[in-house]
Amino acid sequence: MKNKKIIIISNSFYPANSPRAFRTTELAKELIRQNHQVTVVCPIPPQNNQCDHYSKINFIKLPVKNYSLLKNGGVFSLPKKIINRFLEQFLYYPNILLMNQVYNTCKSLKGYDLIISIAAPHSIHWGVSKIFKKGYKPAQRWIADCGDPFMQADNLQYKRPSYFNYFERQFCFYADIIAIPFGGAKIGYLKEFHHKVRVVPQGFKFEEIKNNNVNLEEKDKIKLAYAGTLNLKRRNPIELIEFLLDSGVDFEFYIYSKNIQMINKYTKKFPEKIIVSDYIPRLD
Repeated sequence: MKNKKIIIISNSFYPANSPRAFRTTELAKELIRQNHQVTVVCPIPPQNNQCDHYSKINFIKLPVKNYSLLKNGGVFSLPKKIINRFLEQFLYYPNILLMNQVYNTCKSLKGYDLIISIAAPHSIHWGVSKIFKKGYKPAQRWIADCGDPFMQADNLQYKRPSYFNYFERQFCFYADIIAIPFGGAKIGYLKEFHHKVRVVPQGFKFEEIKNNNVNLEEKDKIKLAYAGTLNLKRRNPIELIEFLLDSGVDFEFYIYSKNIQMINKYTKKFPEKIIVSDYIPRLD
């Protein structure tokens, strides 16, 4: 494949420590390795070149501001949480604002072979679909990369309002390919667009790990690690923890997450087995 001009649009990039930042960063680095010309549109471009590849990426700043209407905390903490939850559930606020920010930033771009937009938030896709709907064509083809479904995600506490189907259908219509990280997520998208779905697993280059001191011969203790969000419905480690405790094996389970309240009783009773901490840099 000859060298292409590729633009990647995302809400996060290195050094942000999030799944979408990892997806965007690793994808940009790999495309650079393959000698493509890469432009990344994101809110906060990296300020220093931790990797040679960053100096070869052209960055365009996405002018995202802090639109949080009501900051949680204070005497009225609960009412603020309720209002913010209502705004997110029924208006997708503040993420909905990204749609016009992407549209205004990228509609005048021209001459690219490929656009890759990365969600969540899905309003990134909605901004790109608005560009194509309005008759602009910054690139010949468009890949909409989706970490999770939007309308039919099965880990939502409440279903999305039906009027968001308009944006879902529009981005699926204009995108040439809908990329998902694993095949099971396909059911989360409208059946009429399943022919556009392709599985593109998450990328990671293990050669970049410099301090891999794992002793593979140490078989007397099982060590497990999990990093990410926890919730009772879809990312619930309790059954695994109880199985490990009942099995009698010697183990250490490292959990990197912010919301660990659901496993507090295990961390307090078995602090030497259930070790929790905040998120750490991905290579660590």
